Amino acid sequence: AAECNTVPEPPAAGSVLAIDACGTDVSDSVSYKEVRIEGSCEDQYTLKRTWSIKDACGVVTSRTQFIDVADTQPPEILGDADNQICLSPPNHRMADFSGVQEMVGVADACDPAPVLKSVSCDSNQSDNTIGDGNTTGDCSYDWDSDILAARAERSPTSDGRTYRAMYTAIDRCGNENEPE
Repeated sequence: AAECNTVPEPPAAGSVLAIDACGTDVSDSVSYKEVRIEGSCEDQYTLKRTWSIKDACGVVTSRTQFIDVADTQPPEILGDADNQICLSPPNHRMADFSGVQEMVGVADACDPAPVLKSVSCDSNQSDNTIGDGNTTGDCSYDWDSDILAARAERSPTSDGRTYRAMYTAIDRCGNENEPE
């Protein structure tokens, strides 16, 4: 088996040595054929590679190699994870951040065009703790408008609240990354 980006190349033409039963070099008669047998998605398939050799008497011998190819790796989120914005003063109001999907890129070893599947956010503090304004829903994301909203507040017993946007991407074989 091979990952979709590590499929071994077949030997180059003329590099296969073939000797018949009489000891004659018949390397010039080697033919090669590759057939792709589709699987459950574009990057999962089986390669059937067949080499055939014809000796001076016209006897043909063939050998077949099967390579199961798979895409098992999830896409990777690319972007600046340290991109921090200070929400101040802690007045319990929501601050909107647009263009959140454009803040990151997505790359995949096999799929040339993986996509974002979801965006979510969380905080290092509970939504509603003592002294933080008695509010809930402190962080949310709307996919259609591409806006992340975060509340400017913090618990009075800490130095500040940290929000984190988390992205999930998917490739054409259905592999998803863990939210990051």
